[in-house]
Amino acid sequence: MRSSSRPLRYGIPISTVIVGVLFAAVDTNSVGNTVSLVMIAGGLIWFMTALGREMGMTANTGRAPRVPDLPPDEDERGDDRAG
Repeated sequence: MRSSSRPLRYGIPISTVIVGVLFAAVDTNSVGNTVSLVMIAGGLIWFMTALGREMGMTANTGRAPRVPDLPPDEDERGDDRAG
């Protein structure tokens, strides 16, 4: 991913949070509080998801991660050695 897309990837969620804060300051009724809460929470979740994807902590595909098959433990091999 190009570094020029980083300001967009992080700037849009942060601007969503800022707009939510400004909306809460302007419209103080219950609808305004609900809309601002959704914008702030959504922007923060969006930001954390983008950050997790860049750090490799969040998968960016819809598939589950593949778990490799491990070799069996020595106790599980089933050999009849006394010891």
